[in-house]
Amino acid sequence: MKYNKSKIMQNAWKKYGVCEKDIYGKKKKTFGECLKESWAEAKRKAAENEKMENIINNRKYNYFTAVINFCEVTINRCDKIVSGNTYKIKGILKKHGFHWNPFEKYWENGDVNAFIADVIV
Repeated sequence: MKYNKSKIMQNAWKKYGVCEKDIYGKKKKTFGECLKESWAEAKRKAAENEKMENIINNRKYNYFTAVINFCEVTINRCDKIVSGNTYKIKGILKKHGFHWNPFEKYWENGDVNAFIADVIV
């Protein structure tokens, strides 16, 4: 897995620059601690991105729940259905060709893979 070392260093310097000082004027964190935190963040983000790529590319994940813009939605890739608390993301769903089914109370017949790639990754 590749990491953007330049961004990690920039993030570490930002953290070091804004960390608080104690009563003697010394920083409460060392640069090494800030760098360690930045590396941990980068690794966590990379793991999350890898997990989402696996969900998108792997067909065994045909039915899963995701949180998008603070809305918990259930995505069914086989039936092309998105359900759950979708009011805040209805514009995104319409953009991807989904249509609201008022009787079943879910969005259907849209491009599920493009939707997933757009909002999750």
